[in-house]
Amino acid sequence: MPINNIKIRYTIAILWSLVLAIFGVFIYSNFVYRGMRLQNDIFPNFTAGSFNKFTTGLYLLVGSGFSADLFNLFSLQNLQTYGFFGILFGETLWPAILTWGSIGIIIGMFIKGIKYSVITALIFYSGICVIYFVIALLAGVNLAGGNFLATLGELLTGFIFIFLSSILAGFINGPH
Repeated sequence: MPINNIKIRYTIAILWSLVLAIFGVFIYSNFVYRGMRLQNDIFPNFTAGSFNKFTTGLYLLVGSGFSADLFNLFSLQNLQTYGFFGILFGETLWPAILTWGSIGIIIGMFIKGIKYSVITALIFYSGICVIYFVIALLAGVNLAGGNFLATLGELLTGFIFIFLSSILAGFINGPH
């Protein structure tokens, strides 16, 4: 039975995308991403009893999708050491690509047409970035940390892949 109500389609797309934005990199990396495990490293912060630990755990969970820095990963030194495909399919970038790509595809499949799926994906991505920045502020994390380019590379990774995948899914799904 097709879902005809546009509000229901938007709600389903946003909720599924929100779940993937938070847990996606862990799902695509067998629940161990960059040496962090959900069960051992992130979830104990939620039950620690202090607001600072809670916001730190929330920052680690939400910020995990933003930890793949395109500029640093594809530096000349990393390219010489690991090679292009070693970096692309490595343990850091590939789960992030799959996460943001899946979010764009989910949005594009529920929201019909290229234009609306791209607009919805970009609004969703902007909202997740705002949530990420607010949680980082509450956790006391210095996002720039003296390296604004690294933060920009992390944000650009998600933007590129959610944008491309929402275009692809909107094109496949068509303007029904």
